Amino acid sequence: MLIYAQRPRLRYVFDISDVHKAKWIGRYPYLWKLEEKHKNSVLMQLEKTYGDTDGSLSFEERLIEIAGRIAQDAYGEHLQDLIYEKEGSFLEELDDLNVGLRLKETLASTIAFMPLSRCGVDMDVWRGELDFHYISEFNTPRSLSVMGNAAADICKPVLMEISRTVAQSERKREKHNARNKAKESVGGGQHGERENKSEIGLANVPEMDYNALKRESKGQTSKEDGYSAGKDFYKEKEGRDLTPCSLFYFEKYQRYRESSKKTLLIIPALSRIKFIYD
Repeated sequence: MLIYAQRPRLRYVFDISDVHKAKWIGRYPYLWKLEEKHKNSVLMQLEKTYGDTDGSLSFEERLIEIAGRIAQDAYGEHLQDLIYEKEGSFLEELDDLNVGLRLKETLASTIAFMPLSRCGVDMDVWRGELDFHYISEFNTPRSLSVMGNAAADICKPVLMEISRTVAQSERKREKHNARNKAKESVGGGQHGERENKSEIGLANVPEMDYNALKRESKGQTSKEDGYSAGKDFYKEKEGRDLTPCSLFYFEKYQRYRESSKKTLLIIPALSRIKFIYD
């Protein structure tokens, strides 16, 4: 941009098309967008700072009410600057009271216009609710600058409050959705795991039952084989069968050996038994 002054010079300015986020680490600025679900939260936050509004009115009307209240409180801080800069404007012949009235009314409409337009409100519909009748009297750059700077300074905290409220609402919604997704994924995983374990358990039941029956059958066979081997050994050694009394002690010995969980050695054990005959 070429600047003509006492000494011509160039000033380099950025084109919006040249602005982009850095690779890997950059990000675009967060641009909030007011939705219907945010309006109640925004009004609640603004009312905490600027006072309560009429709850029967619409969002737009309540925002205009807040803007009028802000202008009423703040215009006095900028009145002296406007009085000092009114020379050459249509305000020059007015007394301080009328200058203040025009500043307050114009500020109220400007303060309402800026947040409403930023919130996406159709200003063609609401323009009639705002009074810019006195704006034409700020017809010098200096007087218009006083009013414009005052409106910008006053609107900044209002817009920042709306931005923070919308951002907080969106963060809460994202966290809520993330928690719900986590619960669904965990619940689905546990359900699937329980089903898999159940299927594995059901699949193993026949095999477990078969193995248990096999071990039981094998143990029973070993017991019966040992019992028969003992009787056969005695019969071969003595030449006759065990009497009922001898058989009683033999079975008792068998149970004792089994309860102590020791290896049953039929032949060495029988060599130390004293059998009782009838």
